[in-house]
Amino acid sequence: MTLAVNGICAAAAIQNYVRDAAIARLFKLQVKTLPFMRLYGVDGSSAYFIHTAAQESVIIEDVDTVVTVYPGVPETSVAAAAKPLCADVQLIGDAMSPRTAEEAVYEGLVAALNLG
Repeated sequence: MTLAVNGICAAAAIQNYVRDAAIARLFKLQVKTLPFMRLYGVDGSSAYFIHTAAQESVIIEDVDTVVTVYPGVPETSVAAAAKPLCADVQLIGDAMSPRTAEEAVYEGLVAALNLG
């Protein structure tokens, strides 16, 4: 699995202790992280990026899923696509409106507790 981020590291905008724990977990899960990547296209099973520091194109092949996140902008298209497939779809964090990481984690916990 590969995580491409448009910054120096994953979760660069959140508190150090939260970010470091998240990066440690990604490492333990053997997730490869690619910094300074800005997505500019997807075609079939290839994803096209610009390395923002080097200003060079990067193509990642054999991609089966692309998830995009735009901080501060509600993103509900995934939830809308999942509604016909799932009985209950919960929106949390920036899917509802701009949130801090702590608020999104709390909302995720509340949603998980309400399952069942």
